[in-house]
Amino acid sequence: MKRIKNIALFFIILLIGVLNPYDSLYSAEPFDNAGSSGFAFLKIKGSTRSAAMGGTGVAADFSFGINPASFAVINKSISTSYQNLILSTHIGDISLGLPSSYGNFAFSITYLTSPDIPKRDETGEDLGSFSYSIIMPGVAYSRKLFEDIDFGIEGKFLYSSVDEYNATAIAFGFGAKYAVREFPGLSLGASVDNLGTQMSAYQSEKDPLPFKITGGASYISKIFNINIDISKATDTRLFWAFGLEGIPHEMIALRFGYSSKGSEWKTGGSTEILGGMTFGTGIFWKNFSFNYAVVPMVDLGWSHKLGLGLTLN
Repeated sequence: MKRIKNIALFFIILLIGVLNPYDSLYSAEPFDNAGSSGFAFLKIKGSTRSAAMGGTGVAADFSFGINPASFAVINKSISTSYQNLILSTHIGDISLGLPSSYGNFAFSITYLTSPDIPKRDETGEDLGSFSYSIIMPGVAYSRKLFEDIDFGIEGKFLYSSVDEYNATAIAFGFGAKYAVREFPGLSLGASVDNLGTQMSAYQSEKDPLPFKITGGASYISKIFNINIDISKATDTRLFWAFGLEGIPHEMIALRFGYSSKGSEWKTGGSTEILGGMTFGTGIFWKNFSFNYAVVPMVDLGWSHKLGLGLTLN
């Protein structure tokens, strides 16, 4: 019971730390600090399974890709994903998980590319086109500290190119996960992301990274899984999200999620009710997995994400 009280106190402190009492969870008004950080790409995190469940998974297993502590229990595996974002921007990754007797490692490479964008000067004269791209190699390390407590750290290097300009940054993160022994299937987790600095600027001014803290809970059973997360970045309001996964058959998973971030996409149109909702499915066969997620972004369009995984025996 004392252990539960300590963990509960930890999460209360976490939530107080990220909660701004003047910041509404449901507000669609512009956030004062929006755009104050650079490398917003760093806030796009999580696997296809996570995307289908509202972007949640800080307390869930490694397949959600949110918390580096979740890699403390993995099999040797390789996975890849691809997602189309708004304005024909594309993001993808490939990762490799390697367990060892000294702890577990995960190596990844993530990329983002854009199509050609028309370039004009202040008078409107056509100057051709430009594009932007990002590549981010990363490594994570995780191990069990105790029977029911996992800890993990991660590091990332970013190289970003916009037209003839480029910038670099280095970011670190860490996380912890606690399996509540008194309630089998229940886990609590927390992570801190994007501690670091911009090493070189596009021109002369460097931007801060979007520091982010996330906490949440996950419950796993044989027929359904539930995630609840709450997060706050320096340049966003406080967001909460939940994800639900049903498992009608050992080879099939059906997923649904909701994130309060969807309130920022609602403009009064007929499809605004979908803002914040996410949907997806998973198919499993032997050592292979296929995952799909769709994220309705209302007037901005629909984002689709595909993921493939292979467990290596």
